[in-house]
Amino acid sequence: MRHKKTTRCGLSATLLTAISITICGCGGSGGGSGLSMSGGSIPIGDEAISGTAVLPSGQPLTSAVVSASVVSSGQTVPVTSTLDTSGNFRIVLSAQTQDLQLTFVSASGTLQTVVPGSTLSTTAVDNIGSVTALTTIVAAAIRTEVTGNVDAPATIVSTQLTPLISVDAQAGGSQAQQTAAITSAPALSAAANNLITLAANAELTSIDQTPTTGTATIGLDGVLGYVVASGGAVPALNPGQRNKLIVFQSVRHKHTPTDIVSALGVAGVSTDANTVSAKDQVQQGNLPAFSAFGGVTTFEAVAIGSNPASHGGFGVAPTQGSNYVNALVGP
Repeated sequence: MRHKKTTRCGLSATLLTAISITICGCGGSGGGSGLSMSGGSIPIGDEAISGTAVLPSGQPLTSAVVSASVVSSGQTVPVTSTLDTSGNFRIVLSAQTQDLQLTFVSASGTLQTVVPGSTLSTTAVDNIGSVTALTTIVAAAIRTEVTGNVDAPATIVSTQLTPLISVDAQAGGSQAQQTAAITSAPALSAAANNLITLAANAELTSIDQTPTTGTATIGLDGVLGYVVASGGAVPALNPGQRNKLIVFQSVRHKHTPTDIVSALGVAGVSTDANTVSAKDQVQQGNLPAFSAFGGVTTFEAVAIGSNPASHGGFGVAPTQGSNYVNALVGP
């Protein structure tokens, strides 16, 4: 996501109480005028975000209710906004360092996008480009992963946004599918879960091709996101456990079916090696990149333990997830 910088001015400020402002098209058939802002300056203590809201038909979004929230917590951030008949918007909000989700609710559907806090500037207008059905699916995927990964919500945007955007751009989707995603919550959830799975597979391929702790760090959040998208429970991981999982995967450590049977036993699950091998085949069908490692590596072992039975796992309870991980890689 490329951000263009213009216009200088601004200092930091604290968050205010939650509000959202209805914004309408300025002139034309938009039905009223938006909040006007003269010139290009940013109010002191605030920052501004600009871009264009576009519907799947290619037509601009000209009337909507806009809101902003912090990705990791869902806390609403107050905004003032303008939106013109070409879909061009400008949002002014208090200075932020956290990752944000922008939401545009209209009669034509709901558009969303995620804006990394690291790209925001209080000395320039941040142009985030187009907000579309595709950015909406990415935002839903990020929200799904953050909600399901309670131990590391702050890392999700930094590790997952770029892979999700890359895969989403390749996957695309028809106009009808994109329209369904912005008008139907079940359709959006399904599209987000599919995108998470595709991105996790791409991240595993990156680990296979370039096995480093860097690629494995990205891949761990991706595989945990896949667990969430599959309806599983992500194990509660402390920083030490996360680091061990990353290191084990980066060196392509293998776990035999007997190893996994033993680890599952520690987590209160009784099974046998043949059943584990069958689950391995399901996982490699869900995420084909697992097969490139030539055996059950650590991330696949986590998925086998955490995924529900319907997705090739044993459904280890969240309270036992840490014990399972300790049994795999040590406390």
